[in-house]
Amino acid sequence: MRKLAQYGTVIIIAHALTVVWHLKVLAGIPPGLTAQQVARAIAAINAVPVIALIFLWTPFRRLAGLLLFLTLGAGLVAGGYEHFVGADNMFRMAAGPWTVPFRVSAVLLLILEGVGCWIGIALLLGARGSQTEDPAPAGSSPS
Repeated sequence: MRKLAQYGTVIIIAHALTVVWHLKVLAGIPPGLTAQQVARAIAAINAVPVIALIFLWTPFRRLAGLLLFLTLGAGLVAGGYEHFVGADNMFRMAAGPWTVPFRVSAVLLLILEGVGCWIGIALLLGARGSQTEDPAPAGSSPS
């Protein structure tokens, strides 16, 4: 479980930094987002994953897994649709100075959110198993 907490921490921090970068890129693409819109979106998108990060290092790892799965799963579905199918489809963007950063940040978000969902599920399943199993002391045999 400690390894999952470590991996989850890395994913949450990397995701938060990528969200900041992605929104800064979006601010540069006309008509662009205002600084206030970028700040609000950063806070809204990262709030629950940061709470999950805190819970990763407490006995409430199952709750951390649930929060991680739900928030990054929502981002995966919404961002995956929007960036690969919908109106902000990265394959239909006009060439410009923000095209490559947009594409790279969108793909990176997709990867981080997918891995984050996997970690969330693993935490949910692992935490459930560790709560119900009572390991036998070393050197003892099961009865």
